[in-house]
Amino acid sequence: LNSPFISALSDPVRIDIMKVLLTEGALDVNSIADFFQQDRSVISRHLSKLKMANIVLANKDGRHTFYSVNGKYLIAQVDTISKLFKSCYKKGCC
Repeated sequence: LNSPFISALSDPVRIDIMKVLLTEGALDVNSIADFFQQDRSVISRHLSKLKMANIVLANKDGRHTFYSVNGKYLIAQVDTISKLFKSCYKKGCC
């Protein structure tokens, strides 16, 4: 488990971006920005943070970059968090 992962998911807008990508599939920044009131540049910065945390993948297609959820990595991180809490719970600390 790493802190960039937790940090990237600590913002409600980034959670909403994840919801959009999970329901709509791969989208470019303009298409993602259409779902939000924030400016495209703000959405782009959020996507950059998610990409740096390896939560989203960015695939270039000509002039456009399409973002999608890195499902394999996301599942592995959630599994790690789950195991951590289960271990703690068994010890009676939470």
